[in-house]
Amino acid sequence: MRSTREKTRIDQVVSFDSAYLEIASSDLMLDALTPVLGPNIELVENRHNHLSIYRGPGTDRLHRDILQWSRSILTVLIYLSGCTDLASATRVVPGSHLWPCLGQPNNGGTWMEEVAPYASLCDQAVAVPTQAGDAVLMHGQLYHAGAGASEAGPRIVLTLAFRSVDELASEPSHRCRLVRGQRIHRGRGELRV
Repeated sequence: MRSTREKTRIDQVVSFDSAYLEIASSDLMLDALTPVLGPNIELVENRHNHLSIYRGPGTDRLHRDILQWSRSILTVLIYLSGCTDLASATRVVPGSHLWPCLGQPNNGGTWMEEVAPYASLCDQAVAVPTQAGDAVLMHGQLYHAGAGASEAGPRIVLTLAFRSVDELASEPSHRCRLVRGQRIHRGRGELRV
C-alpha cells in the first residue's frame, strides 16, 4: 500500500481481499471482455490490480499502460464513486492507441509529455465522466490519466488488467490468473501447466 494525504493506492487487491477477485472473475465482467479478448482470458496480476482512493484535487500524468502493441492488455476501470465532473473524470486522448510505440518505458508504458512527437498533443485529452458502478474498458496503449477528488467527495477506482491467453507460451505466466476458458498452446513443444 502507498499512501499520502491526497491519495492511497492498495496494490495486489485480488490477493488482498477475495471480493476483488470475485469482481474480476464475475460473469458480468467476463461476458463484457469475451467479445474483445476471446474465450480464454487471464487476469494480469502484476499490471494494475489496485484500488486508488483520491482525497485531494489533482491530475495524474497522461500515460500508456504498455509500451508495445504486441503485448497488449485491456485495462478495466471500475468506478466505486461518481466521477461526473471534470475535476474527477478520467482523461483520454482519443485514437492514441493507434500511434506508434515511442518513448522510454516507465514501468511498462510511457509518459506522454516525455515523448517528443506527442508532448504537444497533451491538450487533446478529453474527460470521460462516469457514475459509481460504471466501468470503462481501455486498450493498453491509449494515453490516459486519472484525476483527483471532486467537491462531491473522494474518487475511488478499482483498476484491473486482462489479456487473452498467450497461445504461444509453453508455460503459463506465474503472474496471470486464468479467469475464463482454458490455457491453450499452439506453439512448438508441449504445454506445461
